[in-house]
Amino acid sequence: MFFVATVFFSCTEKNNQTGTDILKSGIEDKKLINKIGELPFRISYAGHNKMSKEELEILLASNPYSIDDNNKDLKQLLEKKGLIKGKELLLPKFRLVEKHKIELKNQFANCIAGSLNHDGLGNYTLSLKSNSQSDSLTINNLGDLYFKIEEIIPGGYEELIIITKYYIMNGDNFDMSIYEFK
Repeated sequence: MFFVATVFFSCTEKNNQTGTDILKSGIEDKKLINKIGELPFRISYAGHNKMSKEELEILLASNPYSIDDNNKDLKQLLEKKGLIKGKELLLPKFRLVEKHKIELKNQFANCIAGSLNHDGLGNYTLSLKSNSQSDSLTINNLGDLYFKIEEIIPGGYEELIIITKYYIMNGDNFDMSIYEFK
């Protein structure tokens, strides 16, 4: 099944910008999209065949937990925003990728328009365009894809958080990647 989740950003540009705009053209092989962090989470189903029905229901409704003790600064920022609590990823705070209209501005308050396309084979492509510059990001994932737009890193502009969910070895992994836009 092929679907297209189109993401249009209806922003107004600020014309009071000074200095050189650092938006780079895809032709120049520069990036509008920059990965600034990542964190892995997991739900393990080990021993599920020995669980009671109630225990299994609790496990299936639980939040993924962090499997990486590094990047404490990023975890603190995410916890301040209410997106994680301790070692738990609060997955209900994120949206499953469907058709959504969202608004996003880069660090210079310039409007960025984009689309998120899914080819039905596990590949998602995020395409962005700002003025005459463009960039794209391909995300390979056979499972679910979640996202949220939120200002995580202080600076006055929002970042895009993408979570890929996939099954591996008796559990679901949830890989969080955080992107900024130049």
